[in-house]
Amino acid sequence: MYKIFQHIQSIINYRFYRAQLLQSSQLMELTQRTAMIFAPHQDDESLGCGGTIALKRAAGVPVKIVYLTGGQNGQLSHPGRDPIPSETLTALRNQEALQALEVLGVSPQDVAFLNYQDGGLRKTNATTRAEIVAKIVQLLADFHPEEVYVTYRSDGHPDHNATYLLVFEAMRQRGLALDLLEYPVWSIHNPRLNFSAPEFKNFYRLAIGRVRKQKKQAILCFRSQYVPIGGLTHVFLRRLSSPYEFFIKSCPVMEGEMDSIPRLKQHPIDLPEQPVLAFLKNLIKRALPEPLAWRYLSKLSPRLAETLSGFAALPERQFLKSTIFSYLIQKAEFQRILFVGCDWYTKAYETILKGKEYWTIEVDPRHKAYGAAKHITAPLNELSKYFQPDYFDAIICNDVFQKGAMDTHEQAEPAFDQCFTRLRQGGVFVLGWNDSPGIYPYPLTESQSLKQFEAYRFPPIAASTYLSEIPYRHTYTFFSKPCE
Repeated sequence: MYKIFQHIQSIINYRFYRAQLLQSSQLMELTQRTAMIFAPHQDDESLGCGGTIALKRAAGVPVKIVYLTGGQNGQLSHPGRDPIPSETLTALRNQEALQALEVLGVSPQDVAFLNYQDGGLRKTNATTRAEIVAKIVQLLADFHPEEVYVTYRSDGHPDHNATYLLVFEAMRQRGLALDLLEYPVWSIHNPRLNFSAPEFKNFYRLAIGRVRKQKKQAILCFRSQYVPIGGLTHVFLRRLSSPYEFFIKSCPVMEGEMDSIPRLKQHPIDLPEQPVLAFLKNLIKRALPEPLAWRYLSKLSPRLAETLSGFAALPERQFLKSTIFSYLIQKAEFQRILFVGCDWYTKAYETILKGKEYWTIEVDPRHKAYGAAKHITAPLNELSKYFQPDYFDAIICNDVFQKGAMDTHEQAEPAFDQCFTRLRQGGVFVLGWNDSPGIYPYPLTESQSLKQFEAYRFPPIAASTYLSEIPYRHTYTFFSKPCE
């Protein structure tokens, strides 16, 4: 009776979990981009994104599959029965993979088997890890995918988690600004996804209804993985054959998800508890609503307005002033600087950059008071009306590429192009944006104007991207204008 109760409870819990999956994800459309799909074991690709593969191949889109391990551990031990030798099991699983991929429309020449030790990807030493990453880099260079798929970073299986890290590192080394789509496998079967984790701000689902039967046929090719030989139960296979496939989308070159890429840590932004500051803050907030109070105060004392409002303590503001501005101040080659976008909290920047030829540009004439002495009231895409080509040494465009501001291709692309033409060769373009769905207008990887630039390794951090771990994921991406 207790087992029946557990079974019923399990069914109810999973139905609730499925509802969470659907509610937490955004519906996505199939792209026509070429794809390279990395799987730790022979079956993960079919279980996690077999429908996506079938849809792409039906549309004639090239797809390449890469298996990292030989799947040697994919069997259960049974009393009285000798285990299948690892070499035999690897050959068997490779053959099953080719059969499954044939069902999905992928030919054998588009499949690569790296055959590393099953269960050992996480435990590899530095030499072996570098070897695997080098092979992945070469595969990426040979195929030139427009999208990359890999198992979810926290999928619960050590090989799945390690595969993500290896692929991420290879893409970072290649400098590929491509969409990286993580597909959960075990996390779909076991209710383990943490929907409050930062990466789930980019959580999507793809409808695969018209190729669902095709996906099921592909999964059935992996006969060695079913009970009683393998550990996959029919419940597992049924749950991974749903009408939707789920993906977490990210971009390694644009994000700081590994320890080797600097990240802003989240710090408290409350004011210091000094009685005088607390008294002033409460007095001003009672007199005027925010942000009107800070706008008025900034005209008297910009720094006091920043302090009382809490803006001075925001980590992305600290990084802008203490790292980006400090570097520009120290370097004589950065003399002409343009800052895009003005509000009460930018009023103090001219004082910080004293000694430089500091310009500001803002489309809203009401914000002229928060700009520099050298100020232009105009949209950024009209920059050529005021400046000659190659005029600026550095352009900083912060909190402008977002909904409600520069929020369409038609607005952003000419603006980025104007920044490119007005920047000197070797000059630096800094784009500060919030990498959070619903805030940025479209992925940076879709910007044709930004492709004119090169990624710039900003010396103070030795990286081209600085990601904030605060809720709206404020990010600084650094570019430079190539020298002819």
